[in-house]
Amino acid sequence: EASERAGKLFRFSPRLNFWIGNFDRPPRACRTLGAFDTFCPAEDSDELAFGSGLEISFRALLFIYITAGIDFVYTAPTTSALQNQLILALPFGFTFTWYEWVFRPIARFEITPVLYITDDSRDYTLGGSGGAAYRILDFGSISLTAGYLWAETMSAVQVQLGLHPIL
Repeated sequence: EASERAGKLFRFSPRLNFWIGNFDRPPRACRTLGAFDTFCPAEDSDELAFGSGLEISFRALLFIYITAGIDFVYTAPTTSALQNQLILALPFGFTFTWYEWVFRPIARFEITPVLYITDDSRDYTLGGSGGAAYRILDFGSISLTAGYLWAETMSAVQVQLGLHPIL
């Protein structure tokens, strides 16, 4: 019964994100610490990020899904000279998986418009990820994926923990 319900045309999945990235941030991202503060590594900022989001997927053909999502991500720079940033990401792409399987592989390719709200700038990333999911009883499945995102203003390793309910 769960396998039959898992093959629906539309699906949604809440998720948690964790990024380890390097950002090329504008000078306005620097904190003003005083008159003699002259070093601010805005152009080469290593940052940890975490957030949450939601993805909607539409089955296009057998195991190929067209996806769209929204993620809110908050970063923490490794230096106190930079402000934290809030990022709004809107990933669009393709996911290859078999929702009907109890244990299933996942491959994902996305293009993601990114709005750096704190820095008042924008960009888009290209990325890919892979992982696996496991069905938890008849409720749905839990997934873990890891991948890489890159753009002109950032590059990051991304880990996502997703929940895929069967409704």
